[in-house]
Parts: sequence; C-alpha cells; structure tokens
Amino acid sequence: VIHAVVMGPDLKTDAATIARATRAVLAMADKHRITSIALPAFGTGVGHVPAPESAEAMLREVVGHLKTGQSSLRRVVFVLYQDDAYRAFTETLKRLGGVQ
Repeated sequence: VIHAVVMGPDLKTDAATIARATRAVLAMADKHRITSIALPAFGTGVGHVPAPESAEAMLREVVGHLKTGQSSLRRVVFVLYQDDAYRAFTETLKRLGGVQ
C-alpha cells in the first residue's frame, strides 16, 4: 500500500495536489520496482473534486509516466465505484491517447 496524501487538514484538495500525489505514487512504485498498481479517483470523495478534474490530473501523470518507457509499472488499474468517475476516466484516457 502506498499512501497518497491528497487533502490538507481542511479536507480540501485541487487538481495540482492530485497531480503531485499521483507523481509521488508513481515514483514510489518505480523505486520499489512494483509492476502493477491500483488507484482510486483521488480527491473525488471527501475532497469533493469533480471526477473529470481528478481524471485529467491523474491520467496526464500516469500516461506521461508510462510513455517514457522507463517505469517498472506494466499495469495500472483505476478502481472506480461511481458511474460518473468511470465515464470521466474512460473519456479522458481516450482523449489523452492512453497506453497499452
């Protein structure tokens, strides 16, 4: 388990913080040579960040990271319980070009 801090003591967050937390998780995964990871939609619960905003921040980081070809990660799974989050992540991944 890699703990990602996306909210401050005020229980608020934003896209920049979500992107930073995503980068930190990816770096930690590579540091420990992890090959697969599962992530929730950061900030969309208590943080009240709209799913499309979380998807954009997270997927830009993940896609960019994987496209370098230098990552130990071979599989990244997003665990999305709400339909709006699933749609947002799916649409954003398609738009960003995704990775195989």
